[in-house]
Amino acid sequence: MSTTDGMDRLWRLLGSILSYPIIVTEPHPITVTTLIVVGLLVVAAFWASRRVQGVLQRRLFPRMHLDPGIDLGPGVVD
Repeated sequence: MSTTDGMDRLWRLLGSILSYPIIVTEPHPITVTTLIVVGLLVVAAFWASRRVQGVLQRRLFPRMHLDPGIDLGPGVVD
């Protein structure tokens, strides 16, 4: 067996693992790839929200002469 045959088998195996249906739904099943993409989107959204919060605290709030605690307001539910 040559190295390219081994690599081809590895890629086919990886492709079959990533496309394995975990939950079968119509018309598109939920696969391992779907879960990985959703996880990456959640991590990206968390990272972006932290960056926006930092920009608001460092740049926008001081320019508008707002209280530093104002960023806590939208998250508070009475």
